[in-house]
Amino acid sequence: MTSSNSGDLWDWRAAMPELASISSQIQTQIKTEEFTDHYKVIAKFPGSVRDNIRVQIHEKTMLLSTSITPHQLTAKNKPHLHSAMRSSDKLSHRTIEHKIEFAHKVSSKLVHRHFQNGVLILILAKR
Repeated sequence: MTSSNSGDLWDWRAAMPELASISSQIQTQIKTEEFTDHYKVIAKFPGSVRDNIRVQIHEKTMLLSTSITPHQLTAKNKPHLHSAMRSSDKLSHRTIEHKIEFAHKVSSKLVHRHFQNGVLILILAKR
């Protein structure tokens, strides 16, 4: 797969400054870029949720969802939620969901998935 800007395959290493910028932000953030034959989705999740992120793709829609438990929050994020979690068992799990709509149909199989420092990168081919 190639991007519209270059004839080379997309290399996640080239995006390292962008990853560092996104991973330093505490809140969840989704960024989508469209290229000639694919989409690149960059999603920032708080804490360490690598194995808990579910990706569901159907036609022009993608759903990213995860459940975060207190032990998955980083030390940087704990002060914001720790006191509230002690007072309520309902907050022991927080669910984060993002629904992303694309202009074109996408393949239900991911071309590339990379996770580093709380940032998930997905490459989806257009159909």
